[in-house]
Amino acid sequence: MASAAQITANQANARRSTGPKSPEGKARSSENSRRHGLTAACPVVDPAQSAAFDEYREALLLDTQPEGPIEEELFLRMLTSGWNLRRARQFETSLLETANLAENDQDAARLSRIARYRRELERSYERALTHLQVLQTQRAILLQRPAEIIDTVAKFTPLAALGAIAPDKAPFLFPTHQFGSPRATFYDSRNEASCAAELIREQRRNAVPPTPEEVQAVLNNFCMSAKAFTAA
Repeated sequence: MASAAQITANQANARRSTGPKSPEGKARSSENSRRHGLTAACPVVDPAQSAAFDEYREALLLDTQPEGPIEEELFLRMLTSGWNLRRARQFETSLLETANLAENDQDAARLSRIARYRRELERSYERALTHLQVLQTQRAILLQRPAEIIDTVAKFTPLAALGAIAPDKAPFLFPTHQFGSPRATFYDSRNEASCAAELIREQRRNAVPPTPEEVQAVLNNFCMSAKAFTAA
């Protein structure tokens, strides 16, 4: 543990180290964090690469189709990591073609540093992709359920892992069947399902109760269908 005298000496040394003083030195220092931008939180796009970046972003957006702020955040992570990963490979290729790695230690160190950034970007991209796949898989499963189930889950447990709620082969994960005929609806979004659920609730509130004769007719039809199914 440092003593009080050592701490005081370190603070005095830090105050004396004020960085570059000349205009040229300050200019070089200000560019240190922007030499390659591979660790930047946002994509670094040169004017000459703006068209390529726009094309990459649109293609990635088409491939991922994020919905909601969480999926959009994962998309932005993929966009940043993927774009910087392309730039890191370009830096590596350029260095390998022009640098003298056997005799120039600085070039060798720079190549090693860029390779480290590339590996970190690959891991970041893969993590974002995996998380986005999980979220979209859950969303795809949910959007096949009845509108009221979608509405309830989206409101109260939007991040629920549906595979943990029911076994893989439970009916919750597959279209329901009635008398051997598939019956399933696939909604485009949770908002669409919520609107459908509200419409169903409104119809139920305004529905006229069936008469005893209508109830008996439904029961008779059910019994006839059951007998025909058993006989077949």
